[in-house]
Amino acid sequence: MAERPVVLPSQRKDVVSYEDDVFAWMYLDQIDGLVRYEAYVIGYDAAGRPTTLEFVFEEGAFSLEHFPLVQELWLERWPGRFTPEDWDVLHRFFEEQERELKRTRRQQWMHRLRALGYDVIKAL
Repeated sequence: MAERPVVLPSQRKDVVSYEDDVFAWMYLDQIDGLVRYEAYVIGYDAAGRPTTLEFVFEEGAFSLEHFPLVQELWLERWPGRFTPEDWDVLHRFFEEQERELKRTRRQQWMHRLRALGYDVIKAL
């Protein structure tokens, strides 16, 4: 009986563009009094258009002391509610922090995505 050749399955890695597909989201957790974040990759539909998040690959939290602006607003309003102006300030602040988090964690996040089996490129 002749030996059958060994056939290995073809493996294809998904490609992630760090600049285009990886995002960070920060928000104020009013229950726990923390600033939480999630790092995630977006997905694409069959036509190649971006959809919503595909998966979260890191999540974490910072104490309010890490962000004096947020801590100050928190202490001023506690136990009351934030005004619409407070929310505007927080949203702008968190948008800045999301960009900064993505910049400072770049190497760590690229390494994590590679460990999850993705080819990571800088940008499309």
